[in-house]
Amino acid sequence: MIQLGLSYAHLAVMNRRTKMELKTYAVAPNLNAEERALMVETAKELGIVNGAVKEEMIKGLCHAMGLHCYNQNEVERYLASGPYAGKDWGWRAVREVDRVKTLQFRDTDGEFKRRSGRILNDKVYQAAIPLAVMLTMKRFAETVPDVCFYISDTADKPTMEDPFLLVTGLGVNVFIIEKWDEPAFKAKETEKGA
Repeated sequence: MIQLGLSYAHLAVMNRRTKMELKTYAVAPNLNAEERALMVETAKELGIVNGAVKEEMIKGLCHAMGLHCYNQNEVERYLASGPYAGKDWGWRAVREVDRVKTLQFRDTDGEFKRRSGRILNDKVYQAAIPLAVMLTMKRFAETVPDVCFYISDTADKPTMEDPFLLVTGLGVNVFIIEKWDEPAFKAKETEKGA
């Protein structure tokens, strides 16, 4: 891999000129639907619905719903160099239960972090969330025990500039499954509502 050595300031200029295009990838579960259902049922009976089980549930639901994910590093680079350039930003809990669960993600240095994105733990997300996104969240909450939702946000005040929805849980990788406040999302939301 070639290191270009560009700072976030350079990336911000490039992003404004070229409008960075974020690619998505299809989520591939490890098990087929029947095997996954049996695994989840057995794990629940044994009381071992751990991170690996929850992650398989998230992958299965993404696959079943036809959701594609964004690469976390690309999203964070995009946000830091574009809409949130020069701002203190991170991932804000959507629900109070998510904010409380964030305490379990505490790093040894006392900072609230999850991978490379800082978790803003002072309050829950306050800006509007489209109905289509809330319906997606509802499916995950009904299916995956202890799932957590975070939305990209600035630290000082909520913004509606290209928010992303991140889904995770304790012991589970990060899945960034939605992005809105853009024409492509508005078209998708219209299709879901029809």
